[in-house]
Amino acid sequence: MNCLLPLTRTLVFLACLGLIMPGAVLRAARPDGGSPPGRQTSSATPPVSDVELDAEGRLRGAVINVQGVPVARATVVVWQDGREVARTAADALGCFSVNGLRGGTYLISVGNSAKPYRTWVTQTAPPKTSPLALIIVGGDVVRGQVPLGNFFCSDAVVIAGMVGAIIAIPVAVHQSHGDDPSSP
Repeated sequence: MNCLLPLTRTLVFLACLGLIMPGAVLRAARPDGGSPPGRQTSSATPPVSDVELDAEGRLRGAVINVQGVPVARATVVVWQDGREVARTAADALGCFSVNGLRGGTYLISVGNSAKPYRTWVTQTAPPKTSPLALIIVGGDVVRGQVPLGNFFCSDAVVIAGMVGAIIAIPVAVHQSHGDDPSSP
């Protein structure tokens, strides 16, 4: 009868593992049709970047793709408070400029990419303000970072947990048999 106790513990552990791990896989798969964990779109606004206007109130910038290659003749649209205030096209080197802007917050968009900028008039900008607005287009920029919640719901963690359990459970069962007292 004593040998059934470790086996019962093992079966209970496997049953719990079977109930917990599939739940993690279902959360990671997002059966509700949402984005997969690694490609979730954030509703948070991207951070505002500071850029200094030149003496004539001109905003200068460049449009590049995710590989760092300039995007020639891209249409650049400047928005403020939900309305379009300027539209221009980048030149052959991806450079653009927009005249007549004042200090304030603007959303600069190129295609599906958009980024907020806080513009400053000459010599009023904070010390680390850039003289150029850099717009990156052509896809999401991925830096190899995974939120902790997505990591623990990933298939790799589930598989590693199962492999660890497959190795640890027989070792634990074998170790528990060595502790049985011998019969007289």
